[in-house]
Amino acid sequence: MKMYVANVTEQVFDFRYRLPEVSKPRALSIPPRAQVRLPDDMNQQQMDAVVAQHAPYGFTSVEQVSASNRAGRKISLCYGVDRPVPGVRMELLYRNNYEAAVKDGEKTRKETAVASSLALVNTVDEQTRNTELAGVADRTRNFMTEVIEEESPDNSDATRLAESYKVTASATPAKAGGGKRGRR
Repeated sequence: MKMYVANVTEQVFDFRYRLPEVSKPRALSIPPRAQVRLPDDMNQQQMDAVVAQHAPYGFTSVEQVSASNRAGRKISLCYGVDRPVPGVRMELLYRNNYEAAVKDGEKTRKETAVASSLALVNTVDEQTRNTELAGVADRTRNFMTEVIEEESPDNSDATRLAESYKVTASATPAKAGGGKRGRR
């Protein structure tokens, strides 16, 4: 049987595997958004061994891709047996991974805004506790944390991001108006 391995990320993936009863590990470099056929004709035991080596990292059969992807999992590699992974399926995985990364980034920025808010309030409270400025921390509990990423001057295709979150003492962060996301 032949195994095709598809890389649905933006990075080169060095796919390393070991076949049972073969002492030397093997490696193939898979370019971004591409696939390769493993050079070995494998029996079922060998194929199961390769899958087992990479399954903890999300290695998924092309037949299982849609179910795994609906669960919100990011999938970096998938494989096909005796047939290449269809390009349409690879593109779908790539887009789903991208959308998941955008959502993860937004969640991380929200959590960072809350952590920054707490750090500021705690620092101000600690530094003013026994002074005439005691209580100033109460006035700093409601403020705006802004996250801005500008494009890199040496990379014209970089993403520009401008978001802001209002952090209040009584609630989880609410997105403050007018966040813009886009390419420049």
